[in-house]
Amino acid sequence: YDFLCKSDSKPSQYLGIDISGEVIKIAKLNHRDVREVNFFNRELMTPPEKKFDYAIVSGSLNYKVAEDMYTYLEEFVKIYRTGVHKGLLINLLSTKVDYIQEIHAHYDPVLVQKIFEKYFQSVKLIQGYGLYEFTIQALY
Repeated sequence: YDFLCKSDSKPSQYLGIDISGEVIKIAKLNHRDVREVNFFNRELMTPPEKKFDYAIVSGSLNYKVAEDMYTYLEEFVKIYRTGVHKGLLINLLSTKVDYIQEIHAHYDPVLVQKIFEKYFQSVKLIQGYGLYEFTIQALY
């Protein structure tokens, strides 16, 4: 939320979701005076209760939580595409790295792009910005 506000893209409503109750508690405390901001402690794969213009997902799928993370990612896309009016932006760890830690999920950018192309009209792969990750911009 703070990043969006600093970049002149202040949302009219913002919903933050995290599986850590402690993170949610801190976020609520830091934004207690901002009415358009809500934070919820819940599992990521829980379908959104209402629609938003965009969902921005940063780092949430970078830990191995399933045997087949590509299938898990596709299930995530199926859930969240129904919760957005305009699009979904997500950043993931790339397979194009010097090393891979076993706890992390790394993805082939081209394979991920193909998953998103099944569900969105316009999909843009953004990479090469200095980190070992990439971003998918998926729009209707």
